[in-house]
Amino acid sequence: MNISILNEKFRPTTLDDFLCSPENREKFEEFIKKQDIPHIGLFGEPGSGKTTLAKIFRKQIDCDYLYLNAMDERGMDVLRDKVKSFASSATFYPLKIVILDEATHIRVDSQVLLLNMIETYSKDTRFILTGNYPQRLIEPLRSRLQEFNLVPPKKSEIANMLCDILQKENVEYTVEDVAAIINKYYPDIRRVINMTQKNIINNKLSLANLDSSYSDYCDN
Repeated sequence: MNISILNEKFRPTTLDDFLCSPENREKFEEFIKKQDIPHIGLFGEPGSGKTTLAKIFRKQIDCDYLYLNAMDERGMDVLRDKVKSFASSATFYPLKIVILDEATHIRVDSQVLLLNMIETYSKDTRFILTGNYPQRLIEPLRSRLQEFNLVPPKKSEIANMLCDILQKENVEYTVEDVAAIINKYYPDIRRVINMTQKNIINNKLSLANLDSSYSDYCDN
């Protein structure tokens, strides 16, 4: 198996490859078909695909985009300057998208500034906020967002995805080992894949030290 990070190698790049509920998928397909989105809040547990989905939108919608991680920025002033520069700059694209990752970590006083930016630049700029804790956002900010809760896919869906990855990487595995690792780390898809890669030795998945509860999740 190639040493490349499986999470990045097999990260979904289109909505067709993304695991989500039928209700959410229908709405997301509508956004892509219309080539426009409202301001969006993507919320869910770690590893549920929030950032991946935001990046799918910016890829499948004809847009210019700015990606910012709220936990990496050195204060709201820096973030505000970057957004202002981006939103006010000329572009050949019909739409601009600002992806603000981990937005629920922004302090309450800074959320007011973010709210003002959304209102100021909403004519041709859309904001996508991601986070684990939507309740940490002030209500006026949440009211500007169309919120989506990314519920975990079924274990069977994750198992089929993981089996497909292992087959493409020519890794030997058993259904029992796949079931065991999913049972232990579900619903965090990112961690499921990372721990799978950690336990691949000489192109074989071996979970001898992992407590398991066996179930036949994989399709034949």
